[in-house]
Amino acid sequence: MPLLKAVKMIVFITIFILDFAFLQSNIYHYGGDKMSINYVALGKRIREARKKRGLTQVDLSEKTFCTASYLSYIENGTKCISLELLIDVANELNVSADMLLFDCLANTVTASNHAFAEILNDCSEYEKLVLLETAVALKSAIRNNRKRDTLLD
Repeated sequence: MPLLKAVKMIVFITIFILDFAFLQSNIYHYGGDKMSINYVALGKRIREARKKRGLTQVDLSEKTFCTASYLSYIENGTKCISLELLIDVANELNVSADMLLFDCLANTVTASNHAFAEILNDCSEYEKLVLLETAVALKSAIRNNRKRDTLLD
């Protein structure tokens, strides 16, 4: 059973790292020195956090005083969320706003550290070692592939 847990954690971290690498390379939209918000990615993070807390859209909408359909639009990236609603949602989901926005922020150290700490929270020392070795190998593979793609361009 611990091996299955470690494999699941490796898959999760792999997806997280690949998703983060994709976000880094594809969703930053610069307008001069200003970066815009990717509402699709933001909505995805809200949905993931809501589901992790075991809440339905109706549950969260009632707690944040918006409609379930509006929350659905936000989670799909169809509508923009107001700052006030973002704060209410973050508070109700017990996550930080920087965690929801970390792919849109220039300084994401706090949010990513929080995400990794949450992943490692219930791992044994052996699982942590396996995850660390896997993360190091994935980082190397990502950088090698990026170099290869750069050379091919």
